[in-house]
Amino acid sequence: MALAQLGERAAALVSVRHYPPTRSALLDAPGTVREKRREANTTIRPQVRKEVSTRCRCVTHTSPRALLSASAERKLLGKITDLLIEYEGVHPTNERARALAWVFVHRHEMYVAGKPADAPHYRFVCNVPEPQYNDERRAAVTAAMTQAVVEAEDGAWPDPQDRVWVFTHEVKDGSWGAFGRILRITDIAQIVFGDRGPEAAEQVLAARRRQQAELLLAAAGERVIT
Repeated sequence: MALAQLGERAAALVSVRHYPPTRSALLDAPGTVREKRREANTTIRPQVRKEVSTRCRCVTHTSPRALLSASAERKLLGKITDLLIEYEGVHPTNERARALAWVFVHRHEMYVAGKPADAPHYRFVCNVPEPQYNDERRAAVTAAMTQAVVEAEDGAWPDPQDRVWVFTHEVKDGSWGAFGRILRITDIAQIVFGDRGPEAAEQVLAARRRQQAELLLAAAGERVIT
C-alpha cells in the first residue's frame, strides 16, 4: 500500500521569503510622508528595524509599512501550510501533520535587474522528507502557491504570478534531524500515522530506490533483473 493511499504526511518545512519593495523605494513613493517632508525641506529619521521571533517562526521586518494587511498575511501563510501538507498527499486537517509543518518568514530589501523592486516578490522554499515529491506534486504545489499569492494581493500590484518563485526540495532519507535525533521517513510516518505508517513508508521509499537504480542501470546500458 502506498503511503499516499494512507494519506501520507511527513514532517514539512517551508521557508517563505517575502521580498517587498526596498525601504527607500517605498519611502520615496509619491504621497508618502518622506516625499512630503522632502518638499518641505525637512529631515527624515530612518525607520527602526524590528525583529520578532517565535518557536516555530522567525520574522524579520525591515519594511517601513506592511505590504499585506496582518489578516491577509495570516491567511496567506495558513493557506501555504495547507498546500504544503496537501501536496504531500495528506489531508490538511491532520493535526499531527500540521504540528510538523513550520513556516519561516523572512523580509528583506529586494532588487530586480539591479534596481529596487517596485512590487513585492515571494520565494517559497519547500523542504519535505524523501520520497514525498514527484514531478506531478511539484508542478501542482507550485501552481497552487502562486495562486495563493495572487488571491492574497487581490490586485494591489500587477502581474503577481511573475513575482513568485517556488522551490521544491526533498531532504534525503537519513538527513532530517529533529527532537535531538535523526528521523527517517519510517519514524515520521510512525509519528503521524502510528503503527500503520512505517510499513507503507518503507514500500514507497523502496519503490523510489528501485526507480533510481533502474535509471542508473539504463544509463549504463543494462537492465534490472527481477
